[in-house]
Amino acid sequence: MKILTKEDFENLVIKEVGVALINFEADWCAPCKLQSPIIEKIASDYREKVFVGVVNVDENAPLADNFEIRTLPTMIFFLKGEPIETLIGFQQEEYIRYYLDQLTVEQVPEK
Repeated sequence: MKILTKEDFENLVIKEVGVALINFEADWCAPCKLQSPIIEKIASDYREKVFVGVVNVDENAPLADNFEIRTLPTMIFFLKGEPIETLIGFQQEEYIRYYLDQLTVEQVPEK
């Protein structure tokens, strides 16, 4: 899991050819503190398949504004650099995994 700034966002997410999960959070956000360990575990478990990053909205307000982040935590799933789904609020680990499994299966090259 990588803490992202506006500068690395374009290189690591927008130019990415695979699946990325970006969690927008803030230090003062109680649900974010509950979500964070789940995101860390997913980052570890999916490290070969998914880029997982975190954006602190207080430190990167223009980036949060670009994606119209209004509620925390907010997760955005990217596929080949394009945002394809946004999940608002605390999410259960099983749901995030289910969603990532669907996205990563789609990325398996056909034979």
